[in-house]
Amino acid sequence: MRWDAWLVLWVGLVLVQSVLLLNDARLDSLAWRVTRWFTGDQDAYKWVEYKAAHAAELNAPFYDRIDPPMRGRFYTRTEKVWRLFRDLGEPYLTVVLIVAVSIYDRRRVKAGVMLLAGTCAAGLFGALIRMTGGRFRPIETDGVNHWEFLRGFHDGRDLAWPSGHATLAFATAAVLTYLSPRGRWLFVVMAGGCAVARVVMQAHFWSDAVFGGVLGWTVGWWVAVALDRVIAPAEARTTA
Repeated sequence: MRWDAWLVLWVGLVLVQSVLLLNDARLDSLAWRVTRWFTGDQDAYKWVEYKAAHAAELNAPFYDRIDPPMRGRFYTRTEKVWRLFRDLGEPYLTVVLIVAVSIYDRRRVKAGVMLLAGTCAAGLFGALIRMTGGRFRPIETDGVNHWEFLRGFHDGRDLAWPSGHATLAFATAAVLTYLSPRGRWLFVVMAGGCAVARVVMQAHFWSDAVFGGVLGWTVGWWVAVALDRVIAPAEARTTA
């Protein structure tokens, strides 16, 4: 990727994060609640019960009083799809991809090492940021924005910003794109589906998913670039 593409990517990220997190993340909370309303019933959220609980509120927003599409059954009818996308950000799938790349890519072990290092580095960066920020998952706060600085270092539960699944999925997509540029759109679409799934499944705010995606892509790509430049001369010396 050219330097100007990276500039656009990160300036865009800063702008999006600023808008979503402004005023105590009011827009981020609204976007998450609207998404929850649209997708409807899940294990921890039942539309009928939620509507009844807010029935007495004056001037309640539409997502508290108007029935969602499909009578709140959108998620239950498409759950398998979202769970499939969610699994694209699971470590076990990354392990499968590392093995597959090591076998079928012409660079063999080198390609596997690049994918392993890129995903591990992105996962580590993402975990450190989540532990430092200490943002709670929206499902734990009914969409209210709540942070506890450094909470993750003594309480690792329900950390939200950035999304770990989105980070891992986009790091994987970045390395695979570096190794096989012709498949870049497939890799990006699959990773994007994983990030969206984390919001649809109520586990993350939109800002968590967006930040995780950009962070994962950046770390995964540059680790792949660095390793390619380090391993190639070493291979040349070995074969010389």
